[in-house]
Amino acid sequence: GIGVLIGPFLVRAIVGGTDRRVLLAIGFTMTLWGLSYLGTAAAPTLLLAACAVLIGHAGAGSQWTFSSYGLQLYTDDSVRGRIFGLDFAAVTLTSTASQLLFGLLAETVAVRTIFAMTAAAAMGFGLLWWRLTRRYWDRPTPELYMQPIPPPRGSPD
Repeated sequence: GIGVLIGPFLVRAIVGGTDRRVLLAIGFTMTLWGLSYLGTAAAPTLLLAACAVLIGHAGAGSQWTFSSYGLQLYTDDSVRGRIFGLDFAAVTLTSTASQLLFGLLAETVAVRTIFAMTAAAAMGFGLLWWRLTRRYWDRPTPELYMQPIPPPRGSPD
């Protein structure tokens, strides 16, 4: 929806325009998605739940966009198609598995609990990403990857 569409643009504007900062934002955006779904589980009104979902999907859309961008930067041309095929297959598999799992859980577990479980999984993944990739953060990034990302056409920047 709208969150997935605007999320990458908003997060990029917040974290700055270098490739390194965009790639470092992956863990943050996944954790943001989880926190927002936790907010959805606790929301007392439909409007607040919708706002939390919008923010969560902005985080999830940013995470997917930034990780796909990172794959484009760091994979060799000769294997890039295979890498993206594997990435798409993994997304399809996890989406299918989670829909089946949460569909089955919906028979016996409250929807708010399912949202909270989803939030915990997303935050766990985001924190795990931060932990596993932290050793790469301080490494010098090749000059090619330190160039500012040009603003979109028609942007006032």
